[in-house]
Amino acid sequence: MRCGVTTCAGRSSFYRLRDGSQERDLPQSAMGLVHDRFMTVHLAPARGQALLDLTTGRSGDLGLRPDAKGQGISVQPGLDPYDRLIAYELKGQYVIIDLARIR
Repeated sequence: MRCGVTTCAGRSSFYRLRDGSQERDLPQSAMGLVHDRFMTVHLAPARGQALLDLTTGRSGDLGLRPDAKGQGISVQPGLDPYDRLIAYELKGQYVIIDLARIR
């Protein structure tokens, strides 16, 4: 289980507040917990990745797709759970997402 200040996410694919309330199921492909509310999930089948906002339940496609050989990059937030930036390369340019700016 990985916890932020107010939220926890478990390897058994659930999310809940630290006090145990508001538990919800997560997709099995959910990874990381960053800025106390965001995770990434793999879009099935092999369609890339999305950023999931645990607070609102909304998600956004990160634009990552496997190449012709089925290989691609994967963004895994949460290496530093207090980091507010996610950055990755996409089609020769860098995408930077400032999680603190998402309301």
